[in-house]
Amino acid sequence: FTKAVRNQVEVAGMSVAIATRGHQQDSFSAWVGEELPDIKRCLQCGTCSSLCPLASEMGAGPRSIMALARRGDRDGALANSTIWLCTSCYACTVACPQEIPVTNVMYALKRKALSDGVLPERREVPILAEEFGGMVRRTGRVTESWLLARIYRRAGIHKMFRFAPLGARLLRRGRVGLGVEKIEHRSELARVLDVVATREEVGS
Repeated sequence: FTKAVRNQVEVAGMSVAIATRGHQQDSFSAWVGEELPDIKRCLQCGTCSSLCPLASEMGAGPRSIMALARRGDRDGALANSTIWLCTSCYACTVACPQEIPVTNVMYALKRKALSDGVLPERREVPILAEEFGGMVRRTGRVTESWLLARIYRRAGIHKMFRFAPLGARLLRRGRVGLGVEKIEHRSELARVLDVVATREEVGS
């Protein structure tokens, strides 16, 4: 009896997981249709991937990301390291024969990944994006030592030890400091950032 009940619970749990995944996929497909209509024009010619300076380091090139997003593959598009390795050089956008703003697509997918809580295996990169933006909002400046501390507090403090020798050398040479740098009138900067965020929401 106990085994039968356990099996029923497991089946029910799997059904819920499948239904949830299906809903997420449908929701992502709708989001892509509204936010990224340009990718419908993608020819899959591979120009973007051939020009990308970091294509060899990516789990999938920009061309593949465009295909994944277009067919509504939420996990394939958002959990991929590619969107986080984009250097915003805009080579893909300039060369695209369909004039698709590929770099902007990558930015939109990053924002979606953050809002949905989808992180790639290399967690440090999206955490960097969040902490960098948060530090600029709070202080108006970025203090490298504190930024790294905040990143690896979330990504795994043990990972920071591999950078300890380099950090010690930079501290000795005065290239980084331990004090938190701040600007005056930080509230004014926060208001500007709020206006930009509001315009992006309205534009999207």
